[in-house]
Amino acid sequence: HEMRKTAVSFITDKDNMMNEIVWGFIRQANAEFFKYKLEYFQAIQFARYRDGGHYDWHQDASGINPHGESRKLSLTFSLTDSDAYEGGNLEFYSGDKPMEDMELPDGTIIPASQIYQDIRDQGSVIVFDSRDWHRVTPVTKGTRYSIVCWTVGPNFV
Repeated sequence: HEMRKTAVSFITDKDNMMNEIVWGFIRQANAEFFKYKLEYFQAIQFARYRDGGHYDWHQDASGINPHGESRKLSLTFSLTDSDAYEGGNLEFYSGDKPMEDMELPDGTIIPASQIYQDIRDQGSVIVFDSRDWHRVTPVTKGTRYSIVCWTVGPNFV
């Protein structure tokens, strides 16, 4: 419980509608931003954080895999209304640098403060490089539910 306090289960039914939804977001993000070679995604994880539930700093990718493949992209889908819980923030580590504003492909600028709120909003989907350090801070009130999944492709060389 020092590193992670979360209840999880997995959606292993390949015909589940959630697979198509998640894969669609990953394909779009990969085409627009990452352009990684992806082969498949792992079973979708359903997570519940409550009563101090958290996941400390970690990466989803674990370096070079001897089988020639590694996690490339991670996805988090927020299922809970952000007013229904406190804490439970998904945060990304950027050293001592503050989070920067983000420019979308169409030139729209999203302020960093808005990004933090958007990550919490119910229905928000975040796709990020599996090598990025991230965490979920402890939930101090209520319950936070999310869907998480990871794509796999050839090792980076």
